[in-house]
Amino acid sequence: MARFTKVLPVRRDEYSFGDLVYFHLLEYGTRPEGKPEDESGRPWELSAVAELLGYDTERTIRNWMNDKNLPDSIVPIGNLLFGNETRWDRERAELHEAFRVAWARKRQKTADAKPVSEADEPSEPQPQERKSSETEAQAEARADEPSGHETSKKYLPAPLIPNPQYRFSRRSVSTFGTVLAVVVGALAILRMQSDVPPVKPKAPIVEQKKEPERKVVVAPPPAPVQTEIPKQEIQKAKQAPVQRMPEQRQPKELTETEQRDAERERILRETALANIKAHQNAVEQKNKLAKQRDDDEQRAARVQRDRFANAENVAGVGFELKENTTVTGQSIGLVQVETVADCALACLRDNCDAFAYYHDQNVDARRKTRTCYRYRAPLSFSAHPHYTSGERKKDSAGFTPDLKPEAPTQTIQLVQNTPPTKSDTTDGVVQCANGPVKVTGFTLSCDRILGGGTTLGSAQLSYTVAHVNECASKCRSIQKCVAFTFNAADTPGRHACMIFGPTPEPRQSNGWVSGVR
Repeated sequence: MARFTKVLPVRRDEYSFGDLVYFHLLEYGTRPEGKPEDESGRPWELSAVAELLGYDTERTIRNWMNDKNLPDSIVPIGNLLFGNETRWDRERAELHEAFRVAWARKRQKTADAKPVSEADEPSEPQPQERKSSETEAQAEARADEPSGHETSKKYLPAPLIPNPQYRFSRRSVSTFGTVLAVVVGALAILRMQSDVPPVKPKAPIVEQKKEPERKVVVAPPPAPVQTEIPKQEIQKAKQAPVQRMPEQRQPKELTETEQRDAERERILRETALANIKAHQNAVEQKNKLAKQRDDDEQRAARVQRDRFANAENVAGVGFELKENTTVTGQSIGLVQVETVADCALACLRDNCDAFAYYHDQNVDARRKTRTCYRYRAPLSFSAHPHYTSGERKKDSAGFTPDLKPEAPTQTIQLVQNTPPTKSDTTDGVVQCANGPVKVTGFTLSCDRILGGGTTLGSAQLSYTVAHVNECASKCRSIQKCVAFTFNAADTPGRHACMIFGPTPEPRQSNGWVSGVR
């Protein structure tokens, strides 16, 4: 795919979210280990960025840079570019603000695209308004009603005549609304009929006899009884003491000696508590330092073991390991591997001259792989704390060994007492520098390593095995596998093993044993 290019605005404050992503990935090459004041670094590979962020293709990243789409979260791309380094805080805040502005514009554009709702139609008159008008008409009718028990038919309520003003609109009223309107009209008719008072006949007038009025004599209320209090009682009440409410008990005042003793006791108590807390803090700090020291020692021992193992594995395939170093040159692509030894094997298969393994890369819990960059000469090495590089070894004459196929070495066949069968014609023992080797179904060669060859689909290509027959069984179980190579000089029980498809390329390498079907 062609390299992505974009013309950025002249002013930095006019950059959009896509402009900032393009600038950090392809213009400046921003990485967590860099510094804002440094010069531009190596541009990112969009395919590698997509793979590191968990996307299938780089089209998603291109759409970000074209401001066509936006990511759901800014955290993954922010961690990839800036990591947890505080020196990138200004650039991280700038990217976050551009991301927020881009999402706000997208939401505003979506809201503006919604159609404007139609104006509401005039509502129908409410039943309460009809009731009030009908009540006024009935009141006028009752005012004109003549007295007596004869009532004319003209004063009876007239049948309900539909009024065009109250016709329901088919557009605004559904079938249920029509039925409800009919029911309300019937109820209105019944209520109008019930509001007309029934005509009652006049009752005959009956004369009642008047009874003579009775006079009621009301007795006056009794006069209040006045009692006099003796003077002796009044004088005794004045001389009696006044009972007061009990006052609250005041605390006893301490003497100067008691105050000094109380203050001394308080100081001793606070001092004891402070000493206990300080002792606890010292014990916790001591335990914490001891645990941290143990962790550091274990981590250092593990790193040292990994360093020695990586150096042995890389040296076994013909590379010289260079820690905390990166390399640049003619790139032949990148692969995802688990260890630096797998990176060296991937470089060996493609006949590259050097590799750079990103050992400090943040890996996903599901994919425990890191990026391996492969290069061909001319090469340039530079110090870098996050990379481990390897350079192909050169022989004593100062040139790189030729990778063209050489004539196979002569194999030694054991003489058997019984005549060999057809299946045993390929069996034999080869005397190599590390001891005799025998593998059924393969022609063996000592001090010979294989490289190149076609891939075997999704099958694994490198293993760590205990012996050469286990390495041969890895190739024997795959139909397209035609050869294997085994490092007999590795640590016993942990030998490097690689399998190959058709057309592998052999070359001279001490300690390796290769077998071809």
